[in-house]
Amino acid sequence: MNELGMFEDIVLAGAAQQNLAKVAILYSESADIWLSPIGTAGAAKRSLYLTLRHAQIPIDVVNEEDCVRGSLNHYAVLFIVDPQVSEEAVTAIGGWVNR
Repeated sequence: MNELGMFEDIVLAGAAQQNLAKVAILYSESADIWLSPIGTAGAAKRSLYLTLRHAQIPIDVVNEEDCVRGSLNHYAVLFIVDPQVSEEAVTAIGGWVNR
C-alpha cells in the first residue's frame, strides 16, 4: 500500500468532529474575487487563525453562505478580516449581532 492509499483510508472514511467552537473566522468568497488572498488580508487571516489556535481557542471557519443560512447562531464571536463581504452576508451578520 502506498502513502496515498493510507491517507485515503484514514481521511475518506473519517467524519468531521463537532468541537462546538464559539469563535469563527469569516472566509469571504467576495473578497477572493476582488483581491488576491496572498496580500495583506490573507496574511491577517492566517495570522489570526494561528494566534487563536496557539491560544487553544476552538475555532471554525464560516463562509458567506453559512452566514445567510443562519449558521452563526451558536457563535459568540465572528472575526471578519476581509474588506469585501456580500450584501446578503452583511445583512445576516447584522441580524446576528442585533440578536
